[in-house]
Amino acid sequence: MGNIDIRDLRDGKFLWIDKAALNLVSAKAGNRGVSVYSWLCYYANAKNQNCYPSLRTLALHCNVSRRTIMRTIKTLEKIEIVSIERKKGRRNVYKLLNSPVDKSSDTAVTGDTGGTGVVTPMSLPLVTPVSPKQELIDQDKKNKTNVCLSAELWITLDLPYAHPGREQVAELVSWCERLAGDVDLYRLLERYRKDKGYPPMPKVVITLCKQFMQDKARVKNAWGWFKKAIDGQMKQVLMDMRLQEHERLKKEPAKIGQLLSNIIPRRE
Repeated sequence: MGNIDIRDLRDGKFLWIDKAALNLVSAKAGNRGVSVYSWLCYYANAKNQNCYPSLRTLALHCNVSRRTIMRTIKTLEKIEIVSIERKKGRRNVYKLLNSPVDKSSDTAVTGDTGGTGVVTPMSLPLVTPVSPKQELIDQDKKNKTNVCLSAELWITLDLPYAHPGREQVAELVSWCERLAGDVDLYRLLERYRKDKGYPPMPKVVITLCKQFMQDKARVKNAWGWFKKAIDGQMKQVLMDMRLQEHERLKKEPAKIGQLLSNIIPRRE
């Protein structure tokens, strides 16, 4: 038997949800409730179990409408597993509550110790504790990034290149988060989209992100470096695409003749 790769619970990549809370949500709110609750747990700060994801962000994650998210959250509030702090003109703050059930039904099977918190005692912090103001700023930036860099953005626009797949867009989102301390890639890509009418190719930006990591020590202005590099690479890519199309048309004389006949008026 070959070696198998057992998941490492210490590396911070895993999300933990209290079993009693999960059982309650599943029984009272169904699969939709489990999905929404899981994403609230994903965004929750480990210190105070607060989170601030927008309705649109949750809707994108769960692949449902904002109205459905609103109804589901009301159900979670009704079963007292989530409380909501509502302030006019500001985003809702969701606090994950202890499950009213002391233990889940299968703790004896897995051998887990008893725990009633939303995050089990063995869980690592989901995010590094920061000030509430900074946490809200970081959350807002992530919300905007997830919305701006969703696959739907590329699908719904007329692009001068082939529409990218969801996996490629997800990889670009990951790079935006990874480089957040060096450059606000979300704002840069949004500005490019407003100037050109379409966002740059994710493949191009991902390649530049990898190059930036190699040259990071020599880059004094990350924003300027990325702006110049993206503009240059996109011009080159689009030019290459036009040349390829030109070469393809040259091999199809019938189509060229048809095009010319439409351009040059016939003499009577």
